[in-house]
Amino acid sequence: MWEVRGSANCHLDPWMTGVAAAGCNGMIASSTPNAPVKIFKSMVVPVTAGVLDQQARAFLTGKTLKAMAAENQAPVIVKPAEGSLAPVPVELTIQAGPGSPTKNFALEWQSFENGAWVPKTIQDQAGLDSKIPIASFGNASQVRVRARAHQSANAKWSDWRSFKVPYLPPPPPPVTPTPCPNTAAYGATYDVSGMPASIKAGTTGSATIKVTNSSNQIWPAGSNFHVSYHWAQNGVVVVYDGERTFLPTTVLPCFSIVVSATVKAPPAAGAYQIQWDMVLEGVSWFSAKGVPTGNKNVTVTP
Repeated sequence: MWEVRGSANCHLDPWMTGVAAAGCNGMIASSTPNAPVKIFKSMVVPVTAGVLDQQARAFLTGKTLKAMAAENQAPVIVKPAEGSLAPVPVELTIQAGPGSPTKNFALEWQSFENGAWVPKTIQDQAGLDSKIPIASFGNASQVRVRARAHQSANAKWSDWRSFKVPYLPPPPPPVTPTPCPNTAAYGATYDVSGMPASIKAGTTGSATIKVTNSSNQIWPAGSNFHVSYHWAQNGVVVVYDGERTFLPTTVLPCFSIVVSATVKAPPAAGAYQIQWDMVLEGVSWFSAKGVPTGNKNVTVTP
């Protein structure tokens, strides 16, 4: 750090650039450890290239260029992992380049549309760790991002990091709940007619399931309320934790929802019963609260 000492009257312009353009009457000094001592000069005339010690100017300019080079190093995007399905919200972690003190980054985003990458400016600046709202991506299902230390044209871009984002439909317009007689905290009924009568062992498919909220709770979209199932054989549950299906829209008490539910067949062929069940993750299955499951006999083929 260079400063003016005493009763000096100075304007000290771009020393760090190596260009001598300053005027001063007084003393220039530094409190920085190991600063070049030749820079200490008592001056009674405007500063010129001859008065300002050439060695000191070279030292300062070299330090500046080294700092700028470090800051301009390309950062590395650590999260999300390449090709992964990002969480909600998207967790973005950036590692600064070697020796770079940068903690804020400019971002460039693109979405994959109709077989090509299309520029999308979603967030101009980000910290080392940022959480990007999923709504920022609109309806994009696959995006990529790169980062650089700052807006300088000399800053180097990181490699592109592409990942998928879950699609969340826009929230429905506010609905005024109609009077609902439900009083129980847990309640659901199931129309399982869309469940196939047979499924191949060990395969994963889908089934159209209609679930009616017969509880007094609201089931928010994308929350911990999931549609799931159990597999039973000869009256004994053989697969308890079925695949989970998120609710694409909020379900009010006394309202229904139709979902395309993911179903994974048991590994062995035979006659089974699938038991559809709502689950509040981390709390309870609805059937554990006395709510009947939606059952259908299914043949699992080899």
